[in-house]
Amino acid sequence: MPVKTPVHDLSGLTVRLQLAGGAFGRCNYLLYIGGLTIICKYLNPPLMECKIEKNKQICNCTYSCSRKGMCCDCLHYHRRMGQLPACYFSAEAERTYDRSIENYLSSR
Repeated sequence: MPVKTPVHDLSGLTVRLQLAGGAFGRCNYLLYIGGLTIICKYLNPPLMECKIEKNKQICNCTYSCSRKGMCCDCLHYHRRMGQLPACYFSAEAERTYDRSIENYLSSR
């Protein structure tokens, strides 16, 4: 059940912040802009355990780096670089260390 719903006009769009009780599962508040739900924010998100050792067993990357087994860190790193991580490539394409999207598309 909503606790309170302040409404503000922002450039012609109605913006409403709805604080949620248990009605939305673990979600603490919802943000609506123009009638669309934009975000469900967790004030106290559940912690997710990184399974580094398990990830290392299935990681096909042959490059030695500090992100091995930490898939989230690896993905964020390669995304910032405009690349894809090794797990997107075949074993042959991975060994070239060319993580470009162009190489991924040409190796398919």
